[in-house]
Amino acid sequence: LVAREAGEAEARPRVRSSVGVEQVEALVDRMLKSRDVQAPLFMASIQRQLLMNCTVVILQLLEDLTSDRQMQLSLLGHALRVQLDPLPMERLWDAGDGGDEPGCFEVNENAVEELVDALLEDTEVQFVLVPDMLEAEVYRYVIRMVIGMARFVLSRLRIRLFGLEVRLDLEAEPPERVEERREDGDIHRLVVSQGDLQLLMDRLEIEKQHIKRELQSRHGEVEPPLVHPFVEMAALDPLSRSLAVQLSVAVPIAAAYAAIAELDAYPAWMPLCTSASVVRRDHERVDWELGIGFPMGSVLGTIGDTIRYRVTLAEPAGAPEKAAASAEASTPELRRTAGSAGGPRGARVVADAVDGFAYGKRLVYDWRFTETPNGETDVRLNVFFQATSVLCLPLWDSLQVVISGAVLHKFRERAGKLAHEGGGGPAEPASGVPEEPTAPKAPLHGDLRGPARQAGQGGGAAGASA
Repeated sequence: LVAREAGEAEARPRVRSSVGVEQVEALVDRMLKSRDVQAPLFMASIQRQLLMNCTVVILQLLEDLTSDRQMQLSLLGHALRVQLDPLPMERLWDAGDGGDEPGCFEVNENAVEELVDALLEDTEVQFVLVPDMLEAEVYRYVIRMVIGMARFVLSRLRIRLFGLEVRLDLEAEPPERVEERREDGDIHRLVVSQGDLQLLMDRLEIEKQHIKRELQSRHGEVEPPLVHPFVEMAALDPLSRSLAVQLSVAVPIAAAYAAIAELDAYPAWMPLCTSASVVRRDHERVDWELGIGFPMGSVLGTIGDTIRYRVTLAEPAGAPEKAAASAEASTPELRRTAGSAGGPRGARVVADAVDGFAYGKRLVYDWRFTETPNGETDVRLNVFFQATSVLCLPLWDSLQVVISGAVLHKFRERAGKLAHEGGGGPAEPASGVPEEPTAPKAPLHGDLRGPARQAGQGGGAAGASA
């Protein structure tokens, strides 16, 4: 915006106003017939001219504000214009003979007196040379006149929409209600519905279970959770969704694990994957960027994003001594993931988009692999998704079944191919066991609310990115 001094203001051409003075006079005469606008004795002679001037000024201001010079609105290649045209006098008189004029309007005098007293006490608007009695009468007249004009305008307004006609009116608030509100001014009432109260109780119960598991974990007494933590996380946020998929693949655990752990090979088999690259790798984690794309047809092309994941890998133990070493993990949950000596081998891949992406604040994939007695592999995939807004939820809900079916099918093919080639194996996986993703970063945990979303086998976007 560029401010111009008064001398530098651009001279605008004088435009003839389309406000009809004859129409304004007719409406003012009709307003003066109402008992709602009664001027004091010393203003009776100028009442009509005052109403005329005020009405004309208001209409001219509206005309100027809605003109092309002041308001320019373009919509889909078209210009939207607002034009003020006076009605023909015959239509104006016909509209006034309908018998639907509002009756006498009882103004809330207590409210008017409060406004008048406030104006008299304000030193910035008070007239010093005018007695307070006359000034108060002027204020009362102006306030009643404004209220009467507002009611007159509302009473003449008709809104016709879908076969319905809406009429508006202005009513004074009953004095009894005003007194009740004044007496209860210092009382703050909080109305909570039964559903909201139950939701708060559910949140407290979930937090209680979190604290209980944390205390048990510190003492080495934690039990296997009945539900995955993602379900509880999604239960606290209306923009979050959780997904659980379980399947069995007839391949060794090393091949099933390698299909997911070989991060650079995703573009060769993962549906919707356009690129994959390892940014950084150390002994704690792998920083990995995965490009995804959704084909939307020839017109829209492909929409997608590059998501950066923090990946932790726990490969299956290959020898008894390695299994025994993995069994010395710090918590019982990690011992179960790594596999204990003499028990079934386990493996795990956790990919966490902690910094979010274009369509979500958080996206976590938790792949767990367990070796079965017959040499096959039990695979469990849990997904947690937190959308940036409610507009992103339909994309997740509509594509999850399609993506899940395609990804699981390609995963079976990839695992079978690696098993046929000899098991494959990830290149230098990050050592250690993935951290349990039950404790999200602070912003996510602090904003968790809402119902849980969980799909069974075959549902959900199990592999838009792993």
